[in-house]
Amino acid sequence: MTSFDILFEDLFRNFKKPIAYHKQISIMILKILRHFHVLNKKIQFTIFLQTTYKKVSELIPQVNEYMNFLTINDTDDLKQLKYLGLFINNLVSFQKKCINDTMGNFNKLPGNIPLEIRNHIVGFIALAPTRF
Repeated sequence: MTSFDILFEDLFRNFKKPIAYHKQISIMILKILRHFHVLNKKIQFTIFLQTTYKKVSELIPQVNEYMNFLTINDTDDLKQLKYLGLFINNLVSFQKKCINDTMGNFNKLPGNIPLEIRNHIVGFIALAPTRF
């Protein structure tokens, strides 16, 4: 279990309402997005960003499932729907940045290297999974 797993479980344990849980994660994701160019350049943050990418990939379906239970007629639910829509946009933009960075790493390698070897090389520093 990584420190990031412990952080997510701790946040989920402390906040009973899913919207409060998502607000806490949203703050962290916004900080990561704001400083992505700095974090991405430092090799020490590669494992952190890889774990964040995996957790974001797990979180998006959970948020979508939660949004399906909310109704548009209730004003509180409508506020939550608007907020969760913005939250999903932030998660998706983080995923896109990770994928773009991974593809950029692929493009830096010479073209005559086989794909399996490229996957292995880029897999150490790629933020998104390198299975093609």
